[in-house]
Amino acid sequence: MILAAAIPAAAAIGGPVQGFVVDHGSRSVRPVNGLPGASLLGESLELGGGVHRAAFDAARGLGLVALDSGVLVATGGSGAPRMVEGAAPEVDMLAVNGNAGALYSRAAGRVQVVQGLGGSLPLRAADLPAPGAVLCLAVSREGDVVAGVEGGVYLLRTTGQTELLAEAVRPTALAIDDLSLLWADSGTGEVWKADAVKPFAVRRLLIAHVGGEVAGVAMSPDGALLAAALSDTRSVAIWNVASQVREADIELMAAPTRCQRMDTAGVFALNEAGTEPLLLLDLSDRSMPRVLFVPMKEKE
Repeated sequence: MILAAAIPAAAAIGGPVQGFVVDHGSRSVRPVNGLPGASLLGESLELGGGVHRAAFDAARGLGLVALDSGVLVATGGSGAPRMVEGAAPEVDMLAVNGNAGALYSRAAGRVQVVQGLGGSLPLRAADLPAPGAVLCLAVSREGDVVAGVEGGVYLLRTTGQTELLAEAVRPTALAIDDLSLLWADSGTGEVWKADAVKPFAVRRLLIAHVGGEVAGVAMSPDGALLAAALSDTRSVAIWNVASQVREADIELMAAPTRCQRMDTAGVFALNEAGTEPLLLLDLSDRSMPRVLFVPMKEKE
């Protein structure tokens, strides 16, 4: 079951909102308020409690939130809750891009797509053919799902067609926007980029050997820097794409689990809150990539 609810306006939760993250301590969703370098983790949103995981498109104010009772479609607007029939139980992965969302349930072995998140029409989760046990998940604004499994990166089209985009030993991280798709293969250490203008037809190797377990990948707004969040070494490796030089390694206070795009260009959440410090990666200034700690707002 999927429900829809409104995300409170920025003024109601304390200033400009960078995005939203899960707080596993309180099992809730919290906003990241303020600007990079001067951010605070805001108070929990009233979404029903029992949050397991969530994914947001911060720029659009849309998100999917997995609760004990189902999956909530959180929007920046208002309106009565909307249910989506046929959603798989025990959701393990979520992805949101514009009005499209994707879900993966390991127990059910199902990949699903939900379209029209920001609209008013009834919502329905549609099954897509799963190419295997999914290791990472992304979705395009058109609703086509990209899934990484052992052996390859696959494009699951809304038409039901499945296309092998690239062979990969163990793809563990995906990132997608209007122009390109990134994927990291922790089995080989390679990071690849595919052009999304003509559905992922033009591909090139960005980094030949990252070295480590890649939990997330991101690029600076100008495309000059590539960041790989490494969970095994609790660090972020920064590469100069043109020169192939590893320019920096930033040690972290917590193991990264993602590179989730926030509302400010070049800023990404590296993990979720609650059990460890919330960290943001800031690539907005290519001359000074940095990692920022986001403290929790003190109760008044």
